[in-house]
Formats: sequence, structure tokens, C-alpha cells
Amino acid sequence: MPAFYIDSNGKAEAVRCVLDVTGTLRNIRTGGDCTYGTDGLPDGDCRFVDDRSSTNYDGSLMYKQYLPKVQRFCDQHSSGGWTANLHNRQAPNKQNQQCGGKSVWEVMRDHFDFQNGFNPSLDTVGLPEVPTFKVVHQQAKRTVIVLDVSASMKGEPLTQLRQAASNLITSTAEDGEQIGIVTFSREATIRSQLVTINERTRSTLVTKLPTDASGGTSVGAGILRAFDVLGIKLNQDSKDTGNLLVISDGAENIRPLIEDLQDRIATKNIHINTVAIGPTASPNLEVLANLTNGMTFYHTTGTNTLNEAFGTSFNKNKAVQNRPIYLFSDVMTLLGGETLIRTVQIDRTINRKAEFIFGFDPYFASLSIVVIKPDGTEVTNTADNVFGVLRVKVQSPVQVGNWRFRIRNDDAQNPAKVTVTIQSFSSAEEDPIVATASWSRMAVVPPERQVLYVYVSKGYTPVINAEVIAEVEIAGNMTDAPILSDDGTGADVNRNDGIYSGYFTNFIAEGRYNVKVRVTNKKSVTLIAHGKSLGSSKSALPDPLYDQQNAEGTKQQQEEETGPFQRVANGGSFTCTGACTADRDQYPPSRITDLRASLVSFNKKEVELRFKAPGDDLMYGRAKEYNIYYSTNFDNLYNSIGVMAITPDLVKEGSLSTPLEAGQEEKFNVIVPQVGDFAYTFTVVAVDDVGNKSPRSNFITISANDHSGKVKTWVVCVILFAIAAIILLALMVFVLLYRRKIRNSQPEKPIQKNLSASEMEKANSLRINSMTRLDPTLESTKKESPKKKRAPKPPTGHMSCFEPCQLNLKKGIRKTDQRASVPARHLHIERAPKYENADFKTYENAILDNNVPRGHVRSTAFLIEKTNTVIHKI
Repeated sequence: MPAFYIDSNGKAEAVRCVLDVTGTLRNIRTGGDCTYGTDGLPDGDCRFVDDRSSTNYDGSLMYKQYLPKVQRFCDQHSSGGWTANLHNRQAPNKQNQQCGGKSVWEVMRDHFDFQNGFNPSLDTVGLPEVPTFKVVHQQAKRTVIVLDVSASMKGEPLTQLRQAASNLITSTAEDGEQIGIVTFSREATIRSQLVTINERTRSTLVTKLPTDASGGTSVGAGILRAFDVLGIKLNQDSKDTGNLLVISDGAENIRPLIEDLQDRIATKNIHINTVAIGPTASPNLEVLANLTNGMTFYHTTGTNTLNEAFGTSFNKNKAVQNRPIYLFSDVMTLLGGETLIRTVQIDRTINRKAEFIFGFDPYFASLSIVVIKPDGTEVTNTADNVFGVLRVKVQSPVQVGNWRFRIRNDDAQNPAKVTVTIQSFSSAEEDPIVATASWSRMAVVPPERQVLYVYVSKGYTPVINAEVIAEVEIAGNMTDAPILSDDGTGADVNRNDGIYSGYFTNFIAEGRYNVKVRVTNKKSVTLIAHGKSLGSSKSALPDPLYDQQNAEGTKQQQEEETGPFQRVANGGSFTCTGACTADRDQYPPSRITDLRASLVSFNKKEVELRFKAPGDDLMYGRAKEYNIYYSTNFDNLYNSIGVMAITPDLVKEGSLSTPLEAGQEEKFNVIVPQVGDFAYTFTVVAVDDVGNKSPRSNFITISANDHSGKVKTWVVCVILFAIAAIILLALMVFVLLYRRKIRNSQPEKPIQKNLSASEMEKANSLRINSMTRLDPTLESTKKESPKKKRAPKPPTGHMSCFEPCQLNLKKGIRKTDQRASVPARHLHIERAPKYENADFKTYENAILDNNVPRGHVRSTAFLIEKTNTVIHKI
């Protein structure tokens, strides 16, 4: 969920349920002010720090329940005449995304638990302020297996029932748990009272399983005897708990029926799981499970559902360290003389007490079964021909890697059917990777929506990016299964929370639908998402006061590759009644919940929209077209007042009339009428081929202002200023170097002490030229007598010496700067250069500081004799 959004005015706003919660923006890393990006939103390190001293709010509990003044849910109307809990429906949070902008109280009031004034709020006056708690301890699990032994169970159903029950007692039940056995046909029989499971009682209890089937069907009679085993009387109050696993294949034809008992059963603290074998099993089995918060399963010929149902129901609510993890479950048919080899991956998280269980017809099958370890060692065991089961147990630690099993049908003439179940227990060093599945409803009447959920985790840590494939069958026929995803779209609520979700809409007939799920890794893509919890990223929004100090710890919680693994899970069954057919289009496209928008080009007035494509039926197939609506006023768009639609001529990229297949990424570049200091809000509606429309998507608001342009101008100014400074500096360096080069390149000749007339004239000319450059008024004098060799009388204050002058240097002259002084007229030579290869040196920029106006400088050439203390002034 984003931390900030653009409001209707085009300004950045912190995401919160109630706008009256005030606060400040702070960079959690620097502690200073936040910076803004090209979209007008604060950067990723910016947080909204709530003002905890404010008293202007009292909601919402769905925002940050740890704030001191939060004490109620948000609502569409203000409470008490103020806006302390007024819902902010524009914030892009989960509440608005999943509930179409409704507040918490709006959603709750629409639920049948509160409709029409039902279940009003309690009067808290007089209630104790300090709650009381009762600590309870879980008792040892008590389970009664209630088995149908009516005549319709003869043959393969009874054989598979005995095998599944024996596997439960021998391999699934944990030491210390209690199991009883009841059978029923016309009447019910208690075959075993509750027995505490241990190594000795397991073998005794399997002998109590039924060996024959006959008579009618009275499920109610079996349930009554099971309650007797648990010591619970239906006509009396009882706090005792227990579990029933009821298996039946036929319609009830002898009383008591389930409907005769269901009202009394609903008042007991009992969980009942049911397995319907075949299409004629009583429909009240699902009612029984629904009343007691149990699970339902549907077994048909040619499946291994009985073994899966026994294991799944019995392991429900048990710690993962104490229950087997299922890796493989299938039914394999071998032709006469055929050999089948399959591979199964055992990973490091389940390297304890692995077991390969093979079930077959003990009277007809002739099989050779071998299990092969990753190192090539072959393992086998002696088959139990009473139940038709061969178990290969592998002691801990189990080798990690690819295990294989080989099954050969030694009967060259007749086919053989073998059920294969492979399980292992969790490692003692770490939590195992676990997969479980469930339906959202036990009964569906279209157009009610059915959702399949698959939970994949390591302990309570989500496993993300796994390959999750569902197989749905009805009466032995496979139908298209839902596409499962963990990306926060369609039926999925939270992205990357380890729950893979998908809508099921492919009904082909009335009846029971059962599902099995296979989960594997995708090489290096499947990850363990450390720092998250299964089903939810966080229980509340983070507290910015603690974000900074936890930043380093969060960095260390990196995602970890799972490595190779495989799991299998049975999600149970549900029943469909009514219009359960593909002939009618009863489902619209799914609501889009991940609409995103960005301003691509301010000058071209171009906006980009992205979202995952819905299908024709929720998330299955392909929709027919999209309607994109927008407005500069959020409330108008929300209330469908004066909204505008994007027409095909405004679509620069994408197609409104040819949507992509469900689940693919859609991208639209559209043109808006104008840009400026305001905002646009968008929403999308998908339409299928018969006109069914999806609900409006989530609303997304973007600024129509040119934030990128402002940033770009500032950057360009800085760059231009830097370039200008570099050029100026380079020019100054060049001029200085050039002047030095010219000065040093001029030849220097020694000046004799006795100068000739021509030399004196040349020196005088140099003096005049030098003075003319500094004093332009002398130029006219030069033009008046261009042929004269003598220079005009210099202005007052200028030294004039046309003969070599002996200047006496004052005592105490400083040799560091070699300053020479002339009586009555001081001649300063600034840092005379060293003499190395020349007898004389010309130096410029001398200052005459006597009888010369302040700041008036004369540039003259001086020849300084190297060997004497004589200065020749020219």
C-alpha cells in the first residue's frame, strides 16, 4: 500500500482513513524534510508522523490502532457533529480498494448480522472496565471414525475404506491421541471405544476395522453411537469436545436421519468432517459439516481422495511438527506386464520418518514394488495382504534429493490399480514447507461466487512465487480449475502473502466438486518471504517513530530461495445447485483492483494507465471491452456526476475493444483535455460479451501539473552555471599563461653603461609608447611631432631620465622583495625576478608614489643590471 497519494486538488496527501489525524512529513533516514519526485509525491524515505498530542480525531481502528485517541471505526457520516471518524474514501488503502470506497461501518451495516437494526451495540454502562481472562489447555485429540458398511460399499469402496482407515491408525495418528471406531448400516455398532494410540494399540485397533458390508443406511444411528463413545449426550448439556469422521456412500433410508439430529448436534462442541463416496451419498453430509465447522470431501472411483480426506481432516489444527506432510498422492493403473517409475523430491525441511504407502487389491494384484534412494540404494518391504497395503518406512535422517519408486505388474494379462501416498515429517532443525487448501463456500448457487484458497508457507512465513496447480473433478470428470495467483488481483486480497487465490466458475452440472492441489517450486524464483506473516504483511500500518531504528534489521530480513520441493493437498468439496451449467453467462468480469496511473508527458497531455486484465467470467477467459471514466473532481466521479469517458480517438496505446486474456498486464496511453494545477481521477469498468459489467475499479488520482518540468529547470540551471564557471576559469588561466609566454619569449639584450644616441632614442620611444598606453592625452603630442626623436616633457609627477642614472640604494633594503628607493621619488619594484640565463631583465608594473594622484599607475620598463646596484630607468 502506498504511503502517499494525490488528492483532488493535485496536492500530495498522506494515506490515512481519517483526514483529521494531523502530522508532519519526515525523512526517516536523515530526519529532515522530504523531497518530492516527478509525480508530485514524496520520495520513498518520507513518512507521515502522526501528531499524538492532537485531540481532533477518534478513528479509525483500521488505520493505526496504537494512536492514543483512536477508539472507533470510520464511518461515511461524522459522529458527534465533527469529522473525527469521517471516512476518507479517496485514500488508496486496502479498505477502499477492496470495498469500493465504503467505510468500515458501511460494510458492517450491509452484512446480514447487522441489517435492519439486528444486533445493536451493547450498552457499556455498568460493564467492568478491566476484562477477565480464562486460560484453557488443549486436550488430547479424541476422534471417532464412523464407517458406512451398507451393501452399496461392497467391493472396491470397502477395500479403499479399510486401507485409508488403517493408514490413519498406523501412520497418521500421533502417540497419545485417542481413536474409536463405529460402523453403521441398518443399525450402528461400536467396534472400539476410545483407545489411546501407541505402538501396541495401533496393531490391535486395525483389527477392529470392518471386513464386510450389507444392509441399509442409517447415518443418524452411526452418529448417535459415536456420541456415546465420546461420552456426550445429545439431550444434555456438555462441555466435552471431540471429532467425528463420517464416511457414507448412499442415501439415508432408515431413521434416525441426519436432519432428525442436526439441531441438537449444532449445540455441541463437536467438529464433524464428512466424506461422500459417489454421487448418491446423502446431501445432508455437507449440512452436518457446515453446522459444526467441519470439512467435506468427495471420493470417486479412480482417485485417492479417501486417503487424502482421512489425513487432511485428522491433521486439521495440529502443529506442523506433529503431523505428516504429503508429497505425493495419486492412483496409478498398470497394464499387464507394465512397469512405472516416478520421482518425488524430499527436501531438507521434511527429512524425518518418510513413508511410502502403496495400496492395491489384495485378491487380484501381483505387484513388485521398490523404492530407490537418491544414492541408488533400493528399499522394499513385505506387503500386508490382509489390507492390501505395502509400507516402506525410511528412518531419520532421510536422504535429501530425488527419490524414485518402481512398480511392476507381474500379471501379464490383467491390469492393476495402485494408490500411492508419500509422506514425511518435519525436520528437527527447521519448520517445514506446508501447503493446505480450502473452498470459501461448502454450497454454491450461481451466481454466488466460489473461491479456492491455497496456503503455502514455511512455518508462518509466506512462500511466494510458487507453482500452484489445482485439479477439480465432479463425478469422475475433470473440469477447468481456477487459475491461482498471489498478486493481489481478482480473488486474491494481499500480494505476496503466501495465499494463492482464484475464482471457480466452470460449473458443468449440479453435484459435488472436489479439488486437489499440487505445489512445486519454480527453480530460483520461489522464495521464503522473511519478515512477513502468512495472510497479511502487517497487522497495522508501521509506526514512523520506529521505522528508522528498525531499518537496518529490515534490510537483513532478505528473501531466501526455497530450493526444490513438492507438496500435495486436498481442499475438500462443495456442492453446486441451481443453474450449474456453462450454457448461461452468469458472471461479469472481475473488478479491477490494481489500477495505476502516471502522467507520461505534460506537453502532450498524455496519461498512462496500467492494470491486470479481468476475464469474461470473473478471472476466466477474456472480456469484450473496457470503459475508462475520468473527472477532475473525485466526488463527482465517485457519485457518477458529470463524468467523462475516454473515447477510442483519445487512446494512443492499447485497445478498448480488444482486452487481453485474464491475468495479463494491460497498458493504455490516453490523451486528456488539459493539464495544469489540478488532478485527474480515473476508474475502469470491464464488459463481457453479453453486457455484464464489472464493478468500478479502484479510483486512482494523479496530478496534472508538470512536476518533472520544475525539477528539470532547476537541474538545467545548476548545470549551466557550472559550465559557465568552468569556461571562465579556463579563459583566465589561458590569458595568464599566454601573457607569460609572450613576456618570456621576448629576447633580452644587455644594456651598456654608455648608450649611443640611437639607443637613447629607441629607449625614449619605448618610454613614450608605454606612457601613451597609460595616458591617452599623450597621443596627440606624438601626432603633432611624429618626426621628432625627442619625447615631450612628461607630465608633472613622472620621472624622466634619459641618461643612465646612478641610484643609491637605501641601507636596510629587503632582499626578499628587492625594493629600491630613489630620493624624493620612491620607485617600488614588486618582487623582482631571479636572473639565471640573462644579464638583464625587463620588469613591468612599477608604481611611482610621489607627486602622483592616488591610484595613478605608470607602466615603465626597467633594466636592472645583474652584477651592479645600478638601475637604468628608460
